[in-house]
Amino acid sequence: MQKLNGKYCHSIKAKIRYIVPLVEQLGNYVRINEISEIAKQDIEKALNYETKKYVYLDFNF
Repeated sequence: MQKLNGKYCHSIKAKIRYIVPLVEQLGNYVRINEISEIAKQDIEKALNYETKKYVYLDFNF
């Protein structure tokens, strides 16, 4: 989203936080993204997510 004229716009920056848990598999502990393709894809999707640069509020007083 680009800055809109006539609206109260605020630039935002967001941090992406994620956890790759350890799981037990056959007596060994491994990261879940090493044994699950779905988990691996979800983590990649989260890391590649881009937030919009601006948010705006439309005040009607």
